[in-house]
Amino acid sequence: TNHFQGHGLWRANPALAKNQYFVKELYRQLDSYNSQLQPSDIELLSPQLIWDEIKSLIKKVAKTVGRRAAAYRTRVLLRLQRKRNKLLRNCHGDRFSITPRLLLIEQRIAFLQNEIAQNAILRAGRHWRENGEKFAGYLKRTIESRAIKRSIESFIHPDTNEKCTSPSGLQSAAMSFYSQLYTPTPVDTASIDQLSSSIPPSQCIPTIAHARLLRKITIADLVTGTKRSPLHSSPGMDGIPYEILLLLLLHSATGDIALHVYNDALLKSIFPPSWSKTCMILLPKKGDL
Repeated sequence: TNHFQGHGLWRANPALAKNQYFVKELYRQLDSYNSQLQPSDIELLSPQLIWDEIKSLIKKVAKTVGRRAAAYRTRVLLRLQRKRNKLLRNCHGDRFSITPRLLLIEQRIAFLQNEIAQNAILRAGRHWRENGEKFAGYLKRTIESRAIKRSIESFIHPDTNEKCTSPSGLQSAAMSFYSQLYTPTPVDTASIDQLSSSIPPSQCIPTIAHARLLRKITIADLVTGTKRSPLHSSPGMDGIPYEILLLLLLHSATGDIALHVYNDALLKSIFPPSWSKTCMILLPKKGDL
């Protein structure tokens, strides 16, 4: 494995949304945060900054609960496996003497192993989720293979034409290339006006539709849109999947802040700072990079 490769972007496990302890702790933290907010804070700090602070708070909760859940799962699995082995020894290999207790233990072991497999499936990628592959060794090799395929060992710097191999050199070359690629070129505003004026009236948005398009977003709109999105995916660099975002929207005080943020975005073009951030993942192709 390339020792220059980092951990990548953090992503919260979508399964946390079904974890009762996480949901309880999440709402406790949200209640505590919102109870400290004063009405003047929303105007002073802006709902956009508050929304980003809330997502940072959720990220901390998800990390803490996720680590505890992983440690708990491993600890309980080892304990159950020891109990299972002891019961099997006591029955001296006689499968007919298997007790209901042993069956319950094996069911619990299977449940925990399935949770571990589901986490590995998420890391292995969408393709293997669709095919239902759960073999632990296979998933581990798939994860490692995907990491190797994404590894880029060298670039030719677009400014100096020198070969870059260090992490800082690779980053500098990529930033230079994409900064140039995505720098907008000047446009002729007169040509834009001329083009706009030539659009037939039949192809324009009718006036009666303007009010509907600019109608304020409701919490029901946000919830519906969130449920319609791929629940395992994360819409931003904060790594919070839609399943957990849905929990935020269903929290009354936090939902009100989210509603304020989205309506400001629609009607005033005001966005949280995090909405202006993005991350680019380079996927190396065959041939000269």
